[in-house]
Amino acid sequence: MTTTWTRPAAVLTAEASGWDGVWTLVYAAGQAAVNLSAVPGADKDLGLSYAALDVSYALTELELLGPDVVAIGVAVDLGSVALADRAAAVVVVDDLLAAAEFLAIKLVTQPDVAASAVLCVARVMTLLSSARAKATGGRVVTAPATYGDLMLRAAIGIQHGVVWVQNLPLERREFAETAIDDFRDVLRALKEHTWVLLETRRVRGIIASGAPDPRERAAVRMGELLNEVVGPTSPWAWVGATVSP
Repeated sequence: MTTTWTRPAAVLTAEASGWDGVWTLVYAAGQAAVNLSAVPGADKDLGLSYAALDVSYALTELELLGPDVVAIGVAVDLGSVALADRAAAVVVVDDLLAAAEFLAIKLVTQPDVAASAVLCVARVMTLLSSARAKATGGRVVTAPATYGDLMLRAAIGIQHGVVWVQNLPLERREFAETAIDDFRDVLRALKEHTWVLLETRRVRGIIASGAPDPRERAAVRMGELLNEVVGPTSPWAWVGATVSP
């Protein structure tokens, strides 16, 4: 299995680009899950079969992005696998799905991405996360590589919410007010998280430095701007007001 699955999967991951690359990775993962599920004794809980079903739905969603997704994408079949290699094969399936997620997030956070693409990727991400959990028995074995990957996941969730509010009608005034309050709560939480990561002593050093790390200076500036937008009140201030000492 090492020579027949791992190396081709690594090549696919390294060379994947564009939406057709996402489709190729997802297709390869789904076909691999189907192949593994066909091995006697490898899919007793049907997790692989259900994962493959989620993947098929994700492929359908991706194909809505345009005809080139399938026309340029490559339908890769990694081949058969032995029951003894089941654990390693599941890792390959999970790796491919994780790579597809990361690439999709990278693409959808580029400038001038259409709202339809954002909504599509939001649905695809849900399906891929579900497929990974089912294929691994609820234990996703490929974690996001960096903190930046987690922030990208948060960003796509926020962008999905923005598109939803922009494109779906809010029938009553209170619905609109609730949506605005929810977005302000997200910004407050982001501000609090930013300052926790920076720490007060580090902020003083960054501001005083003649040549600070550009990323740290940008983070400080983001915290300052968020404070101007949402104010100094902590998003958890209501806890102190409602919980008895």
